[in-house]
Amino acid sequence: MANNGPDSNGSQFFITYSKQTMLDMKYSVFGKLVHCANLYVLVA
Repeated sequence: MANNGPDSNGSQFFITYSKQTMLDMKYSVFGKLVHCANLYVLVA
């Protein structure tokens, strides 16, 4: 979830296709993308 400071949590989600170490310890991870049968599936 996105966070823009105190009391500002929202429902903005980020989907990345590779590791993003600059986001470590700053955002919650809800799942991962898995490639299956020519499409990507979000596994929570």
